[in-house]
Amino acid sequence: KAVVAINRLKPDAVVFTGDLVHRTSNEHQWFTFLSVISRINEDIKTFFVPGNHDVLTTSTGVDITPYAVYIGQDDKFVYRDSGVNIVGLNTNYIKFDDPREQAQLDWLQGALKKQKKSDVTLVFGHHPFFKEDIDEEDSSQIQKAKRRTYFDLFKANGVGAVYAGHLHTIREG
Repeated sequence: KAVVAINRLKPDAVVFTGDLVHRTSNEHQWFTFLSVISRINEDIKTFFVPGNHDVLTTSTGVDITPYAVYIGQDDKFVYRDSGVNIVGLNTNYIKFDDPREQAQLDWLQGALKKQKKSDVTLVFGHHPFFKEDIDEEDSSQIQKAKRRTYFDLFKANGVGAVYAGHLHTIREG
């Protein structure tokens, strides 16, 4: 149904914000996902950022091998077209304190500096930076200690919106 709607709407681009599969090691889930999205009109640009189910997390960081093997795209990207910049981040690096977080942050700073002031910039990731308030206490979102760094960078570079894959908690009530 989603692919039919995408093809009917004919957007310029679609961004998948992670958890493309439920079990990283389940080859059938990967092939099913790839089969379904292969039906998206080839004129529609498709981009991906990995969710926590698309990578392996260990005590030493994030292993993006499953995502890289099946998706075949980098785990971060910038796409520029007609005054719109779409930026994708691997928020797993941020959430799980991966050593590559700093390199990704440096890349992000450089990517945002290349945009024109008149551009609209949208940032996509999997994990939300916060649920309701940037100063809220930590739970399943990006750690409070890291949020200001990113949002100061977003503000300084005129980012129009930041999108996340989904909340990582169950609401009571």
